Amino acid sequence: MQNFRINSTSLLLTAWLLSLSGCQSNVAQLIEQLRSTEADERREAARSLEELGESAADALPQLAMALRDTDSKVRYRAAKAISKLEEAAAPAAPDIAAALQSADDETKYYLLKALGNIDSAGEPALPLLSAALQSPNADHRYYAAKALSRMGAVAKPAVPALEKAKQDPEEKVRKMATEALETIR
Repeated sequence: MQNFRINSTSLLLTAWLLSLSGCQSNVAQLIEQLRSTEADERREAARSLEELGESAADALPQLAMALRDTDSKVRYRAAKAISKLEEAAAPAAPDIAAALQSADDETKYYLLKALGNIDSAGEPALPLLSAALQSPNADHRYYAAKALSRMGAVAKPAVPALEKAKQDPEEKVRKMATEALETIR
């Protein structure tokens, strides 16, 4: 019976390793698809990378470039995919900050969420995060405060904006602003 367990375990391990190599192959194909001249194909590639989450980290440079795509839906999908990469999105912080300046509200939500997943690497977005604390969108204000909290002492210039955010009408924003101030000080 123990022999069966070893074989069963070996089979599961082999299947898992094969799925990982298939995932990497899939990521490579999706990276190539992000370079397509067809917006629908680029959009679908970014959506598929989003579904892969952190497994799509190798696609970060191409997703960062997609934040400048001519198609707004590709930019939205790229921002959403980057937000799913968690801390692995840190090298794209300058691209995220640049995209944040002209993003529509839906895309801005995911860009701010992505910045909320990284630490001091988000420093290029510091002035934009301070400004986002004044957004009419409560989710934008919350993720801006979260990103500033993750930055720690680097976010000291945002203290006045965070002090104002402690008076926000939304409780989640007030709590995150308070947490950010505790982390920064």
